[in-house]
Amino acid sequence: MLSRALAIILTSTFLFLLVAAVPGTGANGPSTRALVQYSGSIDGDGSGMDICLAGFRQYNVGFTFNDVLLSYVQSFEMDLEEVSSISGNTIHRLLAYDTANSSLSQLSLAGKVDVKELTISQEPSEPVNVNISLFFHLEWDMETSIRLLPRLIVNGSIAPLDTTHQVSITIWGDLDVTTPVMTYENGSRIEDRATLRSGTILTLSGLKFNYIHPTESFSVFTPISEEMAVIVNDTVSDHPSEYIADSYRNELMLPKTPSDKVTFTVRVDGVRSDWLFRVRAWRFEVLLDDVSPIISLKKPGKDMRVEDEEFQFEVQFQDQPAQSPILVNGSSLEFRIKRGSTWSVWTAIPDQEDSRTISYFGTVKGMMGAGNTSLQFRARDTLGNLNTSSIYPIHINVPPTLIVPGTYQDSVWQSNRSLSLDGLMFVFDPDNDELGYEWYIEDVDMNPLSMNRVFNRSLFNIDEGKHTVRLVVSDGSTEREVRFNITVKKVKDDGEKQTLLDLLRKEGALYFIIPIALLLAIIVIVPAILIVHRRTRDDTDFVVDENNTMSNSQADEMARKLRELYETSSTYTSGGENAAEVDLSTEFDFNYNLYELLGLDRTASPQEIKKKYRDQAAFFHPDRVAQHKEINLETAIEEMIKINKAKEILLNPEIRARYDASISDMDFSIDMNDMGEGGEDWG
Repeated sequence: MLSRALAIILTSTFLFLLVAAVPGTGANGPSTRALVQYSGSIDGDGSGMDICLAGFRQYNVGFTFNDVLLSYVQSFEMDLEEVSSISGNTIHRLLAYDTANSSLSQLSLAGKVDVKELTISQEPSEPVNVNISLFFHLEWDMETSIRLLPRLIVNGSIAPLDTTHQVSITIWGDLDVTTPVMTYENGSRIEDRATLRSGTILTLSGLKFNYIHPTESFSVFTPISEEMAVIVNDTVSDHPSEYIADSYRNELMLPKTPSDKVTFTVRVDGVRSDWLFRVRAWRFEVLLDDVSPIISLKKPGKDMRVEDEEFQFEVQFQDQPAQSPILVNGSSLEFRIKRGSTWSVWTAIPDQEDSRTISYFGTVKGMMGAGNTSLQFRARDTLGNLNTSSIYPIHINVPPTLIVPGTYQDSVWQSNRSLSLDGLMFVFDPDNDELGYEWYIEDVDMNPLSMNRVFNRSLFNIDEGKHTVRLVVSDGSTEREVRFNITVKKVKDDGEKQTLLDLLRKEGALYFIIPIALLLAIIVIVPAILIVHRRTRDDTDFVVDENNTMSNSQADEMARKLRELYETSSTYTSGGENAAEVDLSTEFDFNYNLYELLGLDRTASPQEIKKKYRDQAAFFHPDRVAQHKEINLETAIEEMIKINKAKEILLNPEIRARYDASISDMDFSIDMNDMGEGGEDWG
């Protein structure tokens, strides 16, 4: 009985061991079923149609195999099948895992589907588990529907697998940018195409991304921050964004750019350079306005002259640039006025209706005279661009004052002289304006006889008697005039002298003795007077009012100084017909031009030289200096020496030739058309 029982036990043990030793037999041996049952999932979903979001994201793919022992599994392989209803399915070998040495090899599709990790394990009495970490290409350029096909190599053969839980995947590859918020530093929101100043700091916040299904609505899934680097570009430079909480944020400064706008775009840089991706377009545009309003004064006119202390001005403000919606803010327009040396405070121009161009009319009170009044303006647009205008000088005109020097009122002029007048002796203009002159002798001609400051008019053909001289002076804004009377006396020539018979016939015998005496006086004295008179006329061309000549002491003092200067000058010695002759021992040792001194061209004739000499000698003559008092006596003496030297050199042909040769390399030509009838102004 015992032996029988022992035999049964041994037989049962052998059969058990035999069954256990054969794969697929019993619980741990070869399956008695036709297929190995398995299930697959991504991140444990197991729904049968998983969604993979393309990008730098790890997806965990798991497979569970029942009815197989890991010790009999030689390798695990997996293919990727593209599912297409048009071109048919395409199979790609993806990976192979050798369980003997735990080595993983990726066979194809690197960069499209990357295998990072694979583990295979089995717990006692549990199925075989395979876990794989996969990364999908961001822009999936194959089919968007794929299947993962696992394969087990058991004892050198491919184990048949059922298809109960195939891993089918839909790839979503595009990224859509959610609308971020752009704000100022103070948090105010900025709309697209707003106008700002360059250099303004902006904050871009709430920048998010959604995956986009190629044919369906937006995905509820979003990429995580590790998947990509987000760059904001402003057409000039890149600005990396910072991931905070659930979105990206960026601090942006508007660049200084010659363009009138800045366009922001978003770019996503993949963590790996061999990954491609696509981001739906997003643009945010900002217009730049760094141009201050243009300020221009329209009134007063170009020369900025007005006639009264209280005057009206017109100023215009224009805003730039043209494409900007920014308008000039009327409350930011101001002006100030300067009177003398003191500026007023800035005064606000009353609010104006907003417009790209604003014109304002104002009334202010300045100060008479040139350089005593100025206006200045400033304007600020709503962006804060400030422009301060240049300073506009306003000339509030003071009309010239005209007087008649006492020596000219009712003065007597001989007909063989020229009426020589200088406008400076008649006019006082505190503005120092450029003045225009018109000279008239009213009963001679209604048209101006001269429009130069210096008036020279021969009296030869002027009727004897009283005449009215009229001077009209204009400073460009106002005209003033003055009148005074002169008396012209005729100088009779030899043909008009009365004979003794004429006197006797006219007066009768009663006056016989007196006419004889007068005749003798005429015969003796008159020729001498004429000779002296002609010499005087050759040297001078002016009339001296004896009531205004110098006193004896002044004349003596002037004569003494002249003698001292003449005697101590190495250039002059006494003699000559009219003045000192020139000692040419050190000739031409002076630093002025003789032709320019006399106001002559180098081709001037001796008659012209004498005429110019007489004109200047008349001005610098001590009696004339005492009258007009425009220069002091010492200056007059120095000028007399110079013009005497000029006359003596230029009237001597030999000396003049040598002088001309010494200045032959210089051009002293004078435009004689610009000179008055009486020559240059020597006053």
